[in-house]
Amino acid sequence: MTKCNELKPGSLSLGQEAEQQIALLMFDTIKRSMRRACAIFEMTGCHPILAAVTVASVSVNVSNSWASEEDLTRSVETYRDRYAIVDAQGEPDKSNPYRKLVDDRGDGRKDLKGLRNFRAVLPGIIYRGGGNNIHRKPRRDNRNPLPPEGLASLCREGFDKAFYLYEKNYSTAVQKTDCTVRADIAPAAMTNTLEYLDRLPLSSSKGDAEVRSILELIYAKLKGLDNPRPIYVHCWNGWHASGMVSAMILQQFCGVTAEQAETYWVCNTDGNSEDKHYKGVRQRIRNFTPIAELQISDEIKERICPRLDAKGCPL
Repeated sequence: MTKCNELKPGSLSLGQEAEQQIALLMFDTIKRSMRRACAIFEMTGCHPILAAVTVASVSVNVSNSWASEEDLTRSVETYRDRYAIVDAQGEPDKSNPYRKLVDDRGDGRKDLKGLRNFRAVLPGIIYRGGGNNIHRKPRRDNRNPLPPEGLASLCREGFDKAFYLYEKNYSTAVQKTDCTVRADIAPAAMTNTLEYLDRLPLSSSKGDAEVRSILELIYAKLKGLDNPRPIYVHCWNGWHASGMVSAMILQQFCGVTAEQAETYWVCNTDGNSEDKHYKGVRQRIRNFTPIAELQISDEIKERICPRLDAKGCPL
């Protein structure tokens, strides 16, 4: 047997078929690297050659963070099917941005224990809601991050990250949760680490930058620069702050108008939209301008954007 340190040109014959397979694999790796480099160039303005070098130089270490278009499609379809809601005709509705899988008391889908008002934003990519602190035992104050069982649920569901949209008591939360993903999502005992981060979209000084950081992560997933596993954004109830960020996500990636986005926000507050404290939230939704360098293709929009009710809130 030829040892690795004895290898010389021509000293190892793999056979024509194996050599062809290796050549195809190398070509596919280069093609993916260049696609990722182009995406980096679009998002950051980095010189495309430098972007390509950057991608190539780190591909061995972080390849698990990247995804092909096939990976994205597979992940989106997995979660669209998993979280489909049965409509009035008994048919699965995979793109409903209004209906919940978990209600305001945390009841509903048992796999999502510890969450409240769980809804899809971009089905298969990003979901929104609150933390079930007030209807759990022992009860916690509503103004808290996700309880441990909520983080564990998201981890086992294969979620990549969860964002808490306030800073109150964030330091008390578990910021990394390790688990095994449910077998009906990812067979072969796949392990997962859920990252729990905080962002402050309502901040007067850095709210825009905080929203942008979430949009950039979604964009990276859609362009294959990050793994395609879903994200959860949440506030305390799953109505106001998470609704504002979700409305901006729909404006950014789905071409939703400011008027449509505000109506979407109102529809998903469960009747809690008229308080004077929310005027600023509604104004920020109306003032949002999509970021040019984070635009996606019509083909991707077709795959991930939900259907909004053109006439207002659905019955």
